[in-house]
Amino acid sequence: MLITTISHVAAFKGVDTPTRRALFAERDRIDTAFRSVYGHPALFFEHGVGAQRALTADLHCTHAHHNALPVPFGAAALDGVVERLCVSGLSPMLMTGDEAQDWYTTAAADDYYYVGDLSRHYRIDYAAAPPRRLFRRVLAGLLELTAPDAVTWETCSTPPWTDPRTAHLGAIVRQPPKGSIWGGA
Repeated sequence: MLITTISHVAAFKGVDTPTRRALFAERDRIDTAFRSVYGHPALFFEHGVGAQRALTADLHCTHAHHNALPVPFGAAALDGVVERLCVSGLSPMLMTGDEAQDWYTTAAADDYYYVGDLSRHYRIDYAAAPPRRLFRRVLAGLLELTAPDAVTWETCSTPPWTDPRTAHLGAIVRQPPKGSIWGGA
């Protein structure tokens, strides 16, 4: 599931305080929905686009969005993601919730990655363009998905929305809270 705003925001890093607070509140809501439908907590990640690349044509998405996935391993999933990122030569930096909020207050000059759950937050800062589909590859490996569409799920032959639980999840999250800045699921 993607969490995004209705009005255009290039990256969540550097947004105004109400939008940032709403993002973290929406993550709480999505985590609750995932737990009720799938029995698993949510794992969140964002490939944030820095100001220097926000206007270039090589980007596949210049609208801020947090990816939310229900992950069957709970906290161990985040541990596995961080471990695989380290093996890939990256250096995820652990942040507390307050540190994550502070980090998000500063606009991104360069691209960045965020990965976390409701209690732990990791950031990866980049001076250059990061590898594309990094989290897809990491998650596919962690979940032992070997099918070709495990990483390029846009071409998936069995779309995830055919899972009957998806309709139930949609019913739960379809209507954002009144006065929300979100465009829904």
